[in-house]
Amino acid sequence: MDLPLQAKLLRVIQDGCVRRIGGKETRIVDVRIITAMNITPQKALEEGKLREDMFFRLNVLNIDLPPLRERKEDLNTLINYFIKMYNKKFDKDIEAIDPKVMNFFKDYSWPGNIRELKHSIEHAVFMCENSEIKLSDLPENYKGIDLKNQKTEKEEKEKFEIDKPLKEIVDEYEKKVIVHALEEKDYSITKAAKLLGVPRQTLHYKINKLDITIKKTIE
Repeated sequence: MDLPLQAKLLRVIQDGCVRRIGGKETRIVDVRIITAMNITPQKALEEGKLREDMFFRLNVLNIDLPPLRERKEDLNTLINYFIKMYNKKFDKDIEAIDPKVMNFFKDYSWPGNIRELKHSIEHAVFMCENSEIKLSDLPENYKGIDLKNQKTEKEEKEKFEIDKPLKEIVDEYEKKVIVHALEEKDYSITKAAKLLGVPRQTLHYKINKLDITIKKTIE
């Protein structure tokens, strides 16, 4: 919701009344407002996406709902709910889910959260030709996924540790990139410079600065 619209909603919350577009009468409203965000309110405030007065007005009860990958114990309940929903929609009679499918769901990181689970169950129920959902009923994009090598954003952040000054980190990374470019171009500085999009003189300077060993004669 953009900031101007937030201001209008805030006025409704404070005054408890609204006026229809084009209308002349003001109507009293008594409502309960439930809002949801895909980022934390604090981050929304910092980025200027949420008015501070709106936040304090709405922040009576705050519920932090973790992503699905952090609450796999909810999978059974959600799956059963979605199966019942799509049984009714597609006039199916799915009664069970194959243990292999359940194991896959438990190991999967669910980057699309509950919405992704919902769509996968919808697809599976539609494709299922008997009373039990099989791996073959799942969407095509799940086939061939290497569950062991999945990494969530949180895991990547936890793995990354700053144990040295920024300059050293940048120099090490820059050195790896330059060495890779040189190896790819058979240690031709001219070709490597073109690949990296820098002048040949600049690359030559960085090779000396970063103490990169050239395995072949420098041009």
